[in-house]
Amino acid sequence: MARLEELQGAKIALDSVIFIYALEGNLEFGNRAIKIFEMIENGSCQGFACDLVLAGLMVKPLRTGEIEIAEEYANYISL
Repeated sequence: MARLEELQGAKIALDSVIFIYALEGNLEFGNRAIKIFEMIENGSCQGFACDLVLAGLMVKPLRTGEIEIAEEYANYISL
């Protein structure tokens, strides 16, 4: 795994797990995920995700009937 400072100017492929870590506040990786999104937002690096990321995020909440969580994910992510 790259160190955050090594991501300067990089193009990063984002998988659904980084969104889950950030949105759910994962104790081990949540802060790092949020910092990566902050770096993308301030232009330090570029992040890319495919349409399947949103679909992957929504599977579990929809299966368990947690529609509000699925809607939160859909609203949070603009692909």
